[in-house]
Amino acid sequence: MLNIGTDAAGRAVMVTALAMFVLWSERPSRFASDAGFRLQLARRVRSLSSRHSGRRYDHRTGREQRVYREMTPKAGAILGQMLATAFGAAGLRLAALDEQDREDARKTQEDIRTAIKELK
Repeated sequence: MLNIGTDAAGRAVMVTALAMFVLWSERPSRFASDAGFRLQLARRVRSLSSRHSGRRYDHRTGREQRVYREMTPKAGAILGQMLATAFGAAGLRLAALDEQDREDARKTQEDIRTAIKELK
């Protein structure tokens, strides 16, 4: 967490984590399990930092190539749990508010349709 905090903006971490919770709420089938969700949450947040990638020299082409480092499953589980604890309640609340906004918009459209039909 400290390494991510030095590279990534706090706002970007927060937005990414909350967006992952909204995605989880809307499409839970995208994640095989809760542990799978937490691992993806950790990966997305970690990708905001330059610490998740490195460079290596390719002797054949004579150029440097970007190499992405993978977390160990244990580190991913720990980071995912920390992020879920920190952003879980706010993320689920945001997902509920988003669903309520969509429902209100649908209801407003239905009311407009009904009013137009009554005018005819």
